[in-house]
This record gives sequence, C-alpha cells and structure tokens, in this order.
Amino acid sequence: HGPTLTRFMQVISHASDGTPPLSMGVYTLDQDAEAFLDGNKLFQRHAVVVGSTGSGKSWTTARLLDQISQLPQGNAIVVDIHGE
Repeated sequence: HGPTLTRFMQVISHASDGTPPLSMGVYTLDQDAEAFLDGNKLFQRHAVVVGSTGSGKSWTTARLLDQISQLPQGNAIVVDIHGE
C-alpha cells in the first residue's frame, strides 16, 4: 500500500510535457516547497478527493476546479453525494 501510493503521487505530480501544473499550495513540513499535480496525468484516471472532516476536501476540490476551468480543454464532472 505505502510504496504504491508513493509511486502514484510521483506519477501525478511530475509535469514532464511542459503543461502548467495544478498548484495545490505548499507542504506542511516545508512552506517553501510548492505542492502541485500534473493535470494530464491525474485525469487520465478517475480521481476522488477523500479525507476526514476538516482535512481540506472542499478547499482542494475548489482549488482544482478553479484551475481546471482556466485550462483550454479542461473538463470535470463533480459528484457530491452529500449535496454540499
């Protein structure tokens, strides 16, 4: 489980084709290190945002949608099973 998750995060965060990365903020342990995702790699698969109450799911989803909406060919479908 651990190595698989680590590899997945490396794959989706490594922007190699010159596309603009999706900025997710900074890392807790290093405020100077920006956390980002490569949207092309992230959206080649299904994506889900999960976490405990207060962990930042809504903020993360809003941040992603804001940046996706600015992409020339950005497409996203959001399913909110709780109606928030």
